[in-house]
Amino acid sequence: MKNIVILGATGSIGEQALEVARNGGYRVLGLAAGSNIEKLEAAAREFNVAAVGVFNEEKGRELKRRLADTETEVFVGEEGVCRVAAIPADITLN
Repeated sequence: MKNIVILGATGSIGEQALEVARNGGYRVLGLAAGSNIEKLEAAAREFNVAAVGVFNEEKGRELKRRLADTETEVFVGEEGVCRVAAIPADITLN
């Protein structure tokens, strides 16, 4: 099984990558998005990811509250997205 990090996880390419991961062979370690925390939260819960990054800081703080019942780390802002991008993985899709 390959480990993958998906940046832009709520966009069309990111959603297609998540569909591929659903069909097996990939463990999703991290996800990042600009501001669509509804889709990001759903994917984080579905794949039980270690970390998510949200570029929009206000939305990132909201997602931290929404994922407080999970073990997923939420990083915010440009630095937060970079932290997710730096997660060691076999594949980082951007």
